[in-house]
Amino acid sequence: MLRPTLLPLDSIRLSWHRLVENLRQQQAPKVHQRRAHQVLGVARPAATIATRPKAVCDGGKETGLLLIQLVRRMVQRLLSQAVLGEALVDAQGRFRLPPLAVNARQLMERRGLSEVTLRAHLRQLQRAGLIVARKFRGTRANFHVWIDPAFVWEVPVESLPEAVEGHSTAPAAGPFSGPNHKNLSLTEVLEPLESQQEKVVQVDKSLLGQKTGTPLLEPGGRAEAGPADAGQAAKGRHQGRAAARVARQAPLAPDAALAARKARAGELVARFFQYARTMLYAQLPPFSAQEQQWAQQAIWEGQYRPALEFAPEQHWDRIHELLLRRVDQAYWYFQRHPEAYPALPWAEVHAGRGYFDAGNMNGFERTRLWLARKLSRKQGGLTALDKALHTAEREIQQRRALDQGLTVQASDRAKRLSLETLHWTHRTLVRRLAGEQGLHCLAARLEQLGLVRA
Repeated sequence: MLRPTLLPLDSIRLSWHRLVENLRQQQAPKVHQRRAHQVLGVARPAATIATRPKAVCDGGKETGLLLIQLVRRMVQRLLSQAVLGEALVDAQGRFRLPPLAVNARQLMERRGLSEVTLRAHLRQLQRAGLIVARKFRGTRANFHVWIDPAFVWEVPVESLPEAVEGHSTAPAAGPFSGPNHKNLSLTEVLEPLESQQEKVVQVDKSLLGQKTGTPLLEPGGRAEAGPADAGQAAKGRHQGRAAARVARQAPLAPDAALAARKARAGELVARFFQYARTMLYAQLPPFSAQEQQWAQQAIWEGQYRPALEFAPEQHWDRIHELLLRRVDQAYWYFQRHPEAYPALPWAEVHAGRGYFDAGNMNGFERTRLWLARKLSRKQGGLTALDKALHTAEREIQQRRALDQGLTVQASDRAKRLSLETLHWTHRTLVRRLAGEQGLHCLAARLEQLGLVRA
């Protein structure tokens, strides 16, 4: 029996975003008259404004995304072990999504909501079709939530008839649209950055004239071993099943490990670019292949490389998730301010002016402050600790870039002090503001961003 495949986080976000937008477009528009008025001495004429109410508010949209992520992590943990994976199969042998145990008070604290607002979000999500069913367990604070499986995993091929009978309410995630409006699957989009660079190697011409058995297309010859014969070929190379299993479990060579690390980083950058293209640049004409390469290079240099270069690989998914959340923050900002628009992903004229460049505080870098404000204070506004943490992060990044021989704009303190001295200076400043709790926040942020080795 084929096991279900979890959907990528960015694909889940796009599916959920498309569903919410489709529901909003189905709402009847409301028309209201705006009277003539003045703003800062500028006369604004009367106007007729038509707006569509939201079937799922912005807060409800984020609550739904949080529930999807919780269910996805639960299924990922169940799939990691064969014994736990039995909980995903019902008595008829079909895959089913187990319910998510939710505590209303813990969810309220995590989202920073009141009880009335949380109940309103759950009602909106149930009407939208994300929550298939909800059942209390013991008290009104504890309940089970059944999420539509279409937002969590891909149904195996042999289970498609059962999935059709289930009448899923959420549409499957559509393919990304590449240049020239060609629909591309996720596997075609995820081309690592390393493969886009031309490599020149020396070729040993003496090997070209050698005959190697029966050619692949020679009449009477046999094709090379495909995926079905991979196991037999592995057993032949490693003298038996036990040796083949040991060879699979052996650590990769340094070159192979580095290549796998670069390939995974390129995959994350490609997924981030496609998500940002859909959320922030949907109104622009399709990017050319060269422009896509420029955009991905800017994303890698400005956002992913500083975060992933020194971070442990097990933290990469968390860093990728936070970067996607910052794209959501930017999307909501441009929805509230239609007169504003993001700059191009790459620097078109002046260096460092691209939207995803690290030093552009008027670009994507500002979303880091928005997210810090959202996570730190429920009332909004940056605290003194938030500002101190951001200053420490920025100056340590500048000092590391200077140590690597790069030419960057840096503060006087970052130029004057060494990396270790700068780190201890910011530790002292943060300790004065928030004590040991502030030091814990500083260590967690620097470790997460890969600025200080764990």
